[in-house]
Amino acid sequence: MIPEVETPEQLVAVLQKLLEQRRFDTATDLVRDVNERFPESPVAHHAAGLAWERTWIESRAEGGNPPLSHYEKAEAHYRRAMDLDSKNRLMHGERLFACVFVMGTQGSDTNRLREAVKLADKLGAELPETKRESLQRDAATAASALARVTRSEEDWADVAQRFDELRIPEDGGREAYFHHHYHGMARRELARLHDSQSLLQEAIDSFRQALALSNAPALEYLLADCLLQLQNPVEAELNEARELVAGLREKNPKDPLVEGVTRRLALRTQMQEKGGS
Repeated sequence: MIPEVETPEQLVAVLQKLLEQRRFDTATDLVRDVNERFPESPVAHHAAGLAWERTWIESRAEGGNPPLSHYEKAEAHYRRAMDLDSKNRLMHGERLFACVFVMGTQGSDTNRLREAVKLADKLGAELPETKRESLQRDAATAASALARVTRSEEDWADVAQRFDELRIPEDGGREAYFHHHYHGMARRELARLHDSQSLLQEAIDSFRQALALSNAPALEYLLADCLLQLQNPVEAELNEARELVAGLREKNPKDPLVEGVTRRLALRTQMQEKGGS
């Protein structure tokens, strides 16, 4: 049974309880007619956006496959809230960014991802410089997602510049890990495009710092791949590559990427041995 609400404030209060109780189907049923009942209320539209967004997130976390239309509904409500409520534009805009970013990454949609970058840039420009960092980091993250789809030099250069301009987080947590990871990916791709050993070394340094914060297999592969691209690696760098490849083979020996770096390592080892004989 859908609870009765007469005002936007009542809607918010009831929704909060439903979400706390994880009654997501009831929560979304409650907000289906917000456009008709509270068309001019930014509070109601923001709450409706949260209901659709939270429902998608929780369903996905439980292993479900919720439709992206949940995010499309949330997006529409946040846009309407921004139009109606310039005073709280940032609050609505940050949630809108999250919606556009998720839809862009889920569908490898370059238009959505470019919109996410522009939205974060625009919202950040409306803030004092001392308060822009979070949105600047959001824009850089979205730019990285865009570059991974387009693989264009221009987009990777934009990612590199954005992370160069950002302060490295000092807490050593999730943000610091992704800072080094995305910075390394940008440098790796630019090194490939420009055949640059100096950019490759910068990528290696970034991946090492990221790996110190998380030993994700994907990151181990990226670091091993870069080390094996060095033209004149020293023995310590080859040993590092050997350790990384051994760990990757233990975790997932049938992975084509792992098989590829294994073959490259064997070839590089042979070349090194011949050069030293």
